[in-house]
Amino acid sequence: SIVTDIPGTTRDVVEETAFVGGVKLNLADTAGLRETDDPVERIGVDRAGERLASAALVLAVVDGAAPLTEEDRTLVSGLAGRPAVVVVNKSDLTLRADLAWLQAHATHPVCISAASGAGVEALENAVREVTELSRLDPGAAMLSSERQRGCAAQALRAVEEARRALQDGMTFDAVGVCIDDALAALFSLTGERVSDAVVDEVFAHFCVGK
Repeated sequence: SIVTDIPGTTRDVVEETAFVGGVKLNLADTAGLRETDDPVERIGVDRAGERLASAALVLAVVDGAAPLTEEDRTLVSGLAGRPAVVVVNKSDLTLRADLAWLQAHATHPVCISAASGAGVEALENAVREVTELSRLDPGAAMLSSERQRGCAAQALRAVEEARRALQDGMTFDAVGVCIDDALAALFSLTGERVSDAVVDEVFAHFCVGK
């Protein structure tokens, strides 16, 4: 990616993964949210807004060596009630951002220096607190994709249907059909039975060779 100190350089969404507390996070670096007359940069800003709306966690980066802009204040104020960490970068330089305002309007402002790496541990701790990762056991089983979540949800629905069928006095054959549906969903989750839908999903997201 092209990196400069000129505002508006970032246009495309750049994605990468990182591990925090043993849990993988899918990170998306976007263009900054600001008003612009450049039609190309406008597309990048619009894409950033779309990612912001769908993100499970927001890391809002502000320039600590410059006064807060109106866009900064609008962004931070709009994160109220959402899982978010305000990252005040350039802590190795003279602080000019209004830290008191950030502390009053953001639940987790963290000062870091991308140049020296200072504050990264504090940032990781803030992410753990906001996302409640500290409550997770990295060694325990967990669902890491939408497909896996869908399989688990389907299995739960089938088990609930089986319980209702049993309570309604239906035959064991009818209850067994629901149990079979639950097992099929769990087998799809574990890979013991691979349906055409799962194969299509794998080939849609991964490059699989022989």
